[in-house]
Amino acid sequence: MRGLGGGFLALLVLLTLPACGGDVDAEEVSDANAPPPKGARNTFTMTQDHRCAMRDSGQVACWGWRYAAWGDTSEDSGKTDSTPRDIEGLPEDLHSLSAAIFGTCALTQHGSVWCWGGPPMTAEPKEMRELRGRVDQLSMGVLFGCALVRNGDVECWGSGSHGELGTQTTSSFVAVRVGGLPARAREIATGSRWACALLETDEVYCWGSNEGQILGAGAPDSAVPVKIPVEEPVSHLGRATGTNLGVILQDGTLRYWGEIYDSETPFDTDVSPVPAIHGAVSTCSGGRLACALLDTGEVSCWHDPNDAYKRDEPKDVFELSVGNTDFCARNSEGLWCWYEMNAAKRIDL
Repeated sequence: MRGLGGGFLALLVLLTLPACGGDVDAEEVSDANAPPPKGARNTFTMTQDHRCAMRDSGQVACWGWRYAAWGDTSEDSGKTDSTPRDIEGLPEDLHSLSAAIFGTCALTQHGSVWCWGGPPMTAEPKEMRELRGRVDQLSMGVLFGCALVRNGDVECWGSGSHGELGTQTTSSFVAVRVGGLPARAREIATGSRWACALLETDEVYCWGSNEGQILGAGAPDSAVPVKIPVEEPVSHLGRATGTNLGVILQDGTLRYWGEIYDSETPFDTDVSPVPAIHGAVSTCSGGRLACALLDTGEVSCWHDPNDAYKRDEPKDVFELSVGNTDFCARNSEGLWCWYEMNAAKRIDL
């Protein structure tokens, strides 16, 4: 099993046990009449260590590092398993999945959040009671998570040692409100130790660690949201797992900023265009690579933002996600995954 220091374990507890509060009486507060989340549906999610996806039946299956994927604490917990295994105990009506490095959370069709994996939750999913029926979008970072709630607020939990929670609180077992956003949020995104929100004003604000200069060149870490100087109105945020983020403008072009690891042609730390991409409907970036889903159903990827290429497979894609240096996409034929620029392989779910 991978080495985990005592202090690190304490942070993991904050990630995986926030607000779960033990068993919940289903009659205590019902989410049955809550409307479905407004955020885009994410039927699969991934980190550098594990992946989870919804089968056609709606059942969630995870694979990869057993400790993170299933909450396995046995002597085999450090092993990696490539065979998807069902996660038992989740509600049947799931909307989206979002993975953190040591666990995974699911958002239901009624706006409630359930999490599993990592100590001390093991394989049994637990509900975050204070978020019941309130969430439109869910996004997990490293040792923290954030939820966009229905009134436009953003609430985060877990470790906030770099300002990830958007408050002066350095850790919280319950989701706390991010302060300092000047308007309601309509989308959120998280990277490794930072988070961003797209506001109803079409502006982007970010907070947390400034690794990769995600808050701006030379800026300090900040628990107070910082406005990102995107000159044009933003339509959508990308998905990220590292130290860079992309946004989609109203004309389908992209703007990216931050750093790509081990690249001779990193993104500018200032907000910059990706000239090779047009017609983007979603985008995501990992440690050394970025990809965009185009309105044609094709996927284009790049190391150099001036030199993207369209992948031969898969075609007719409607969903795209990123781990670190690997990506997955879903089309009518199923789930496809690939490493960097290599060929995509279909995952048997």
